[in-house]
Amino acid sequence: MAGPAASILLRSALTPTHESRIIADLTQLATHIEDDDFWLGDDHPFFFAFGEDYPGLLEELDDTGLAALLGWRPQGILTFAAMCNGDRDHELLAELCIRFAEQLDGLIDFDGQLCIGPDLGGTSPCPPRRIDAPEGLPGVLYAVAYQTARGRYATSHYSDVAFLRAFLHDSRFRMVK
Repeated sequence: MAGPAASILLRSALTPTHESRIIADLTQLATHIEDDDFWLGDDHPFFFAFGEDYPGLLEELDDTGLAALLGWRPQGILTFAAMCNGDRDHELLAELCIRFAEQLDGLIDFDGQLCIGPDLGGTSPCPPRRIDAPEGLPGVLYAVAYQTARGRYATSHYSDVAFLRAFLHDSRFRMVK
């Protein structure tokens, strides 16, 4: 069963040197790595992808107003997905996001709505929001509305490393599946 996924949004595009360094780091962390699949222990399969594997994703972000809220437009993406959905898979995904967002000075894209933070969903668009110290947790959470295929609006959350590090230890913690 597939599990949660998340991405790191980057201020600049990944170069081949960055990609090689990321693969080298994953090789050190993983018990096994094969192409874009890797295992953290025997029971936790994941895969990773670089932004060029998902053309158009950065352009979709332009429509949300996230770049104006951040003051910069994401230029690169590193994505991780767990291939299982246990509690530990969610924790490992968060740990990967923290590690690589710190290394690459990136923003964490939760690929959907977390259980905390504002819900901007509905029938009409809402402006993006920045929430400092959301629900008493350190860090910053960003919320944007995006239009679904059915014409309604849904919420997607993004955060800095400080927020995810604190949220990982919160009783409500869960990544987005």
